[in-house]
Amino acid sequence: MAASIRLPANRRERKPSVCFSQTYRSYSIDYLVGKTNLVLDQATLKRLEDINALTPDAKTYVLEHIDMMIRDFKTKLLIVNKKA
Repeated sequence: MAASIRLPANRRERKPSVCFSQTYRSYSIDYLVGKTNLVLDQATLKRLEDINALTPDAKTYVLEHIDMMIRDFKTKLLIVNKKA
């Protein structure tokens, strides 16, 4: 007859400490495990959440414009760096 092992109550429930959750709540899992070095502030995260909540057509429209602006800024940096 096998005896069942009963763990103390504090060992059965593994929850992050309040200190840990308050310290790391603004970091993504990818950042914490080293898959990215990108840290987003709360305002940027809120913008991304707002974009994600848009209708598919509106979301595509906004992301296409963001892509165009990034492309234009990269091009501008290349031109400025060539002149220097």
